[in-house]
Amino acid sequence: MGYFLIKENLTYGYPITDTPNVDDDISFLEGHFLDLKISEPLVFETNCPPDEFPGHSFFHKVIPVCSELMVNIFRASGIDNFQVFPAVLVNKETNTVWKNYYAFNAIGVIDAANRDKSEVFEIMPGDEDGGMPALVDYEKLVIDPTRVGGMYLFRELRSPRLLIF
Repeated sequence: MGYFLIKENLTYGYPITDTPNVDDDISFLEGHFLDLKISEPLVFETNCPPDEFPGHSFFHKVIPVCSELMVNIFRASGIDNFQVFPAVLVNKETNTVWKNYYAFNAIGVIDAANRDKSEVFEIMPGDEDGGMPALVDYEKLVIDPTRVGGMYLFRELRSPRLLIF
């Protein structure tokens, strides 16, 4: 089985410039189920002009965001280990609002990299004995399928902003 990596192209489109505040103990990047109760959509700011399309996914942020189309693609592919929370993108300068977006929480973090074949750039050293892996950016990521355990969507332990499906 081949894998796809969702990694933000920061040179394309219009990024999210500000994210909503959530409780400090809530993390969208740790791969855990979130007991988050919201009554209004989460508001994410962007500098996208009113006549442009902001994009389908913003996965590099602390709170990942994706369009309804991306959610539907995941579901149609049989992927169900994620949570979504209603969100909107807003350009406050032009008062433009884009609906049909969701804050996205992938449930599952796996130490899936074949460390012998992958090429990494270490961002922050870890403490393996203390249970804290190094934080890395993969120049080349090779997934070890024996470590995935049949999961179709997950974050990689040493690069949790990276979404793999």
